[in-house]
Amino acid sequence: MEEQVEETFSEKTLSGEEFIPDDICEYEDDGDEWESVSQISVASTSTDLSGSGSSVWIYFDKNPAHAPGFSVCKNCSKKYKSTTSVTSLRKHLQTHNTFADQRKEIIKKLHQVAGQFSLTANIWTSTINREAFLGLTVHYIDSNWSLCNFLLDIIPFAIKHSGVNIAQEIMRVLGEFNISSKIIALTTDNDSAMLACGKEIAAAFDNGVSSMNFSHYRCAAHVLNLGVKKGLKAVNNSVTKARKVTSIIKNSTSLCDSLRAFCSLKNIKYLKPILDVETRWNSTYYMLERFIELEPALVLLAADNRSISTLYPDDNDWSSIKVN
Repeated sequence: MEEQVEETFSEKTLSGEEFIPDDICEYEDDGDEWESVSQISVASTSTDLSGSGSSVWIYFDKNPAHAPGFSVCKNCSKKYKSTTSVTSLRKHLQTHNTFADQRKEIIKKLHQVAGQFSLTANIWTSTINREAFLGLTVHYIDSNWSLCNFLLDIIPFAIKHSGVNIAQEIMRVLGEFNISSKIIALTTDNDSAMLACGKEIAAAFDNGVSSMNFSHYRCAAHVLNLGVKKGLKAVNNSVTKARKVTSIIKNSTSLCDSLRAFCSLKNIKYLKPILDVETRWNSTYYMLERFIELEPALVLLAADNRSISTLYPDDNDWSSIKVN
């Protein structure tokens, strides 16, 4: 259920406010550390609901030519370092009442949608500070029969990741946007907590929250991932060798430099090795595909480096890796 993703904000945005001259700021997220604020996605400077990207960027110029490396408020021209978190930028917007107004406008437009809504939900964990977040995305068909979706909320999740707790947070957000009565489906991964969450929400709707028939679906991509991972066990030893070699190279600047030199020697384009992710079977495919592309240079690297040589795939491993 949980995915690990890297965050781009700096330690300074987490640990304390820093004074920066010339109206350059890093806004500190003090007070409500676990406050949940909707991170609505839109396509342009209008309030169209069919696009993607945080609505914060409607009000900020990201990395403009006149201030590279900064995000500049369009309303007051205040500058924030590009590493400043979206939450901090959103807090600045509240001083202009723009974000609150935008949220009200989104709620208004949601109520104008004639059809029903479906949801997707997932929990991911930061690789930097191990904090967990619940992401909730809403999907619907508009009056032009176009499929629309955007991030309804992203919720810091410091409590136990139980089905009951996840369901309560989702129902709370639906209540804030007043769309509980129009929800017909929720799609999640196959984690037991998410399955329990689906049952909790279905029970809440059965108790009169919604007059619509509600269904909980297991994500087809996650079901496919489970099947492919099962199949990959047949060549697990070979894949493991490729993964270990890839990991060692990616974590060593000197090995990356050596690999680049050997690519040049073999007259092939240097490409960074790709390390797969457990929850994404296609990432294993991309890892092996890149591994095969780099084979001429990897042979030389293995001959030149003992740590690579001891883990390097043999002929049988390569035969397994190269199966089409």
